[in-house]
Amino acid sequence: MGQTKEMSPVDQPAPSAPSIRPAGPADVAWIADFLRERWGATTVVVHGEVVDAAQLPALIVEPRRGLATYRRLGGDAELVTLDAVPPGGGTGTALLEALTRKLGAEGCARLWLTMTNGNLSALRFYLRRGFRLGGVRAGAVDRARKLKPSIPLVGEHGVPIHDELDLFGVVDPAAQDGPAVPPWSEPRIDPVVVARQGYAEELRFTAPIRNPAILQAFATVPREHFLGPGPWRLLSPMSLVSYWTTENADPCHVYHDVLVAIDEGRQLNNGQPSLWACLYDRLGLTAGAHVVHIGAGTGYYSAILAEVVGPVGRVTAVEIDPVLAVRATENLGRAWPQASVVAADGFSFRPEQPADAIVVNAGVTHFSLAWLDSLAPENGRLLVPLTNAENWGGFLLVTRQNGGVRNYPARFVHHVGIIPCIGGRDPEAETRLKEALVKAPLTAVRSLRRAPEEPDASCWLAGDGWWLSNAPVSESSLAGSRDGQRPLKEI
Repeated sequence: MGQTKEMSPVDQPAPSAPSIRPAGPADVAWIADFLRERWGATTVVVHGEVVDAAQLPALIVEPRRGLATYRRLGGDAELVTLDAVPPGGGTGTALLEALTRKLGAEGCARLWLTMTNGNLSALRFYLRRGFRLGGVRAGAVDRARKLKPSIPLVGEHGVPIHDELDLFGVVDPAAQDGPAVPPWSEPRIDPVVVARQGYAEELRFTAPIRNPAILQAFATVPREHFLGPGPWRLLSPMSLVSYWTTENADPCHVYHDVLVAIDEGRQLNNGQPSLWACLYDRLGLTAGAHVVHIGAGTGYYSAILAEVVGPVGRVTAVEIDPVLAVRATENLGRAWPQASVVAADGFSFRPEQPADAIVVNAGVTHFSLAWLDSLAPENGRLLVPLTNAENWGGFLLVTRQNGGVRNYPARFVHHVGIIPCIGGRDPEAETRLKEALVKAPLTAVRSLRRAPEEPDASCWLAGDGWWLSNAPVSESSLAGSRDGQRPLKEI
């Protein structure tokens, strides 16, 4: 197993049963820190596979003095890590028994684990608790060191570490006499991958998605990695009144068109997939584009955008909440080097390079001139939700053409209810927006104009240095917007 230290098993039963519970979103940071302390990293290398234990379902012994991480593999399960602090008090035994009961209730047949040949005390621990030897992979640890060089060379009692041992415990008595084949040694279809692909295919129809790159992105990016460990709290777009909890931590649960709570107290969610699939499809993104994502949260939709623009593209993910920004940095660092996270106020943020698209993930009452200034001169797009005091409104798509700095084609693309943008709301602007919505719906908007052009009879809503018009932009005004005014500074 790819650890930097050997597990400390617990041989004696606990004098009293400890409190054991499933891990939840509030445990994410502690689990990662605990694994790093005990294993040197959140990842372990087993049977040729790198597994991030911090992303797996887990059981915790209160007060946070023991942790078991595991995963389901078909009809069996794998125990990935088991730790108790301090050792010797029965905590490890209690965790193992609690996990076995839980898996048994879920219909699991066997519980498997992998250890090194140098972890002799752990081998004794599991054998004494009914586990049996399922197989030996000679030289597997030597190969694993190529993936994780920190794996120690020598184990207990000076035993050189070279091999992996597979052990299994019977969970379902009906499986007692059946063939015991490690689930990772059999060709198998990963149910999570199947669920993710089915989720993307469903979005193709419900969004709908026309851009194959967006479809592939939703079929590729593991949503569960951005949500913290399950079970998860879900919110249906058909009834936004109350959350409910998934029955367990199976990642398949999050591959539906639902919102998933990131911080339920603030009603902060990983948003509705079909909404964002629809909106991203309207942007017409291509490989190599630079996208600025305002309000990145934990990074899931930034990763979707990173997949769409590809390795030669760039995503600048902006998040004002420092805790979320750290999580987004860690999450995107897994597989998307083309995405970078900036902890900053997105309303006033100006990227170092012009953006082919700016996507705003929170509702505003007025436009940020910094966003307009940051658009690429040719076909730079701003996707932004204008929302009222109840956080309901709609997305506008504003496009910069021919390097213009006065007149921008704009159109309504989708209704939305969304969290407010910090720095992007103003009581007076909110009142003006309410009055504009009474006069005519957002669908009436055809263009955005900027000073020094003054609002005329076509004005739908005016702000500081800009106004929305229900009149389209003419070809002559597009040309004049650049030729008749000194261009704003490019960044």
